[in-house]
Amino acid sequence: MGNKKLIWIIILAFLVVKLSQLMFFHQVLWDEAVYIGMGKYLASGGAVGIWEPFRPIVFPAILGTFWLLKLPIIFFGELFQIVVCTILIFLTYLIGEKLFSRNVGIISSLLLGSFPIFFEYSSKLFVGTISTMFVMLSFYLYTFKKHTFAGFFSGFSFLTRFPQGLFLVVLGIDKWIDFLIKKRLIQIYNGLKILLGFLIASIPYFIFNWFTYGAIFFPLKMASRHANNPFEAAQGSIIYQHGFYIIELFKQNWLVPFFIIGLYFAFKKKNRLLLLTLGIYLLYFSIIINKQLRFAISFLPIICILIAYGIVKTYKIMKSKLTKGIFILLIIFLLIPSLQLDLKYVEWRTAPKMPIVEEYHKYFTDKEVNGVILTSDPVPVAYADKKFEYFYDTVEQGLNTMHNLLPNVEFIVFRQTSYPCDNLKCEQDRIELFRLIKENKLIFNKTFYDGPVEIYSTTK
Repeated sequence: MGNKKLIWIIILAFLVVKLSQLMFFHQVLWDEAVYIGMGKYLASGGAVGIWEPFRPIVFPAILGTFWLLKLPIIFFGELFQIVVCTILIFLTYLIGEKLFSRNVGIISSLLLGSFPIFFEYSSKLFVGTISTMFVMLSFYLYTFKKHTFAGFFSGFSFLTRFPQGLFLVVLGIDKWIDFLIKKRLIQIYNGLKILLGFLIASIPYFIFNWFTYGAIFFPLKMASRHANNPFEAAQGSIIYQHGFYIIELFKQNWLVPFFIIGLYFAFKKKNRLLLLTLGIYLLYFSIIINKQLRFAISFLPIICILIAYGIVKTYKIMKSKLTKGIFILLIIFLLIPSLQLDLKYVEWRTAPKMPIVEEYHKYFTDKEVNGVILTSDPVPVAYADKKFEYFYDTVEQGLNTMHNLLPNVEFIVFRQTSYPCDNLKCEQDRIELFRLIKENKLIFNKTFYDGPVEIYSTTK
């Protein structure tokens, strides 16, 4: 069997496993519910759903299209994610093959598809995978000197997840280095083509911001606060905090040490674009306070390519068939813990639906609601085609909302866990916030696995 067929076997195996999971209940998480709610909001012109201005709109627009077509939004959202991740696996193969060799492409695609953090989020309605797919598409097109298209898809990656705008920086630096080395104006011209492609993709969004918020960068300013969220900081030594992603990725895949070998040979090969991408992304995500392992998906394909390159280079050093055979067995052995983590996710996914879904998440699904539901938890919006507004951004925002409660608010969904504090002023404001909420009529009060839930009616 030729090596070229192996990529299709990897993709087929990935699809079989992931598509089989569609038969089981999808437990909607916080961010997933927000994207679903934003999709409904866009598709309905604001009549239903929820709106968070600090999130990009590409993914919500896609989910909103499913809702507009009256398709089951959670099912088709997950199906879409699986397709996106399949494309991403294939792009990782193509880039690994183009930069190094077909074997590197095959191994890197296998590593990505089985990497636990990627395997888990390939079924969840988060933007890490789709935005990275656009980045890798831009990367691939750039290697063929398709500068305008590379810029265009880097723009789409930015509009899917704001930090992916880093890839435009990568392309800009790479083109500037080209100009410094070659001293040819064509490099400046190609750089402008990249920028043009990016602007073609992003200008409609900036126009939308101007008419919606009166400021084209308003969502970016709001989103920048979340980069320094102290409640998502890595806890530990300075080394752990700055090496968080490499350390945590190693815990998920014991082949990560080959990344160092691959990195060394990539430096020797002077693979500038790959190294620039990795360096800038790792630097950014290591500096910001908010550290979550799922953020690593943004640069995980690059990590996988370098691990694969390290494995191939190490294998080529082996002289005898015996040592090569032992090395292959070692690689398989080191891959087993990753597959075990994947299996745990499969087992979790097949677990029965929890009572919280029917009793709380679907509370408003068939309930007549004439006004707005003010919520400190977005999950109910995934199941109810009703108008929601959030007041969970900060304790200060929640308190201001309650002090200026609009007359159209009919229900209040209250979860204490949505209001963490790290200072005395915040704690004092939180006491006042909770007091104002509890002045309303309590109509639902139950404790689930993740804490108590209270629903209030503002009707006296």
